[in-house]
Amino acid sequence: MAWALLKRDIEPRAAEPVPAPILRPKLSPLASPRKRAKPFPLAHLYPAEPEPEEQAQAVLVEIATYMPEAVGKFVPMRQLERFYGELCEREGWQPKHWHVIGREMTQLTKKVLKKRKGRRFMAYKIPRA
Repeated sequence: MAWALLKRDIEPRAAEPVPAPILRPKLSPLASPRKRAKPFPLAHLYPAEPEPEEQAQAVLVEIATYMPEAVGKFVPMRQLERFYGELCEREGWQPKHWHVIGREMTQLTKKVLKKRKGRRFMAYKIPRA
């Protein structure tokens, strides 16, 4: 009996309004596709900067050439970063951010993260040329 009272007390829901349809313009099937730009001759006045891979390789070659006792040993990242800056000055390159060069050095060498006197430091192993 209580169920019948509850059923009677419930009112039917009001019908929700139907949203208006969105009208979009129809594209004609004959519309032409976008045309590509025609190539044009381009001459560079200044030589292109070497890529980060080439710069990282150049750092390793310079170290192996001028400091053969470092080959096969780990060199701290801060010293490599400083060496890279000096190499850029000597070669006339615009220096890139060290993270870009360090990423390439990681692919070319072995990288370790060590602690010394409670401070962390990163070092790269200089490979044989």
